[in-house]
Amino acid sequence: MQQAQEILWNIFSDDGSLDPDAAASRAAQAMARYARREVSCMSLTDKEAILSGNFMFTSLENQKARE
Repeated sequence: MQQAQEILWNIFSDDGSLDPDAAASRAAQAMARYARREVSCMSLTDKEAILSGNFMFTSLENQKARE
């Protein structure tokens, strides 16, 4: 798990700091949840649909913000 956190921090560390602040940590966690969910959905999609490009990723919009 530590390695995954380090990889995500490398993506979100735009200021070069070594330790994530709370906001960056939440963003990294949200990105990890999104990636896991999309991988799970793609694993249920038949390969013909993937190879033909006939699939969509989940919207990044925050559903709670729209309510």
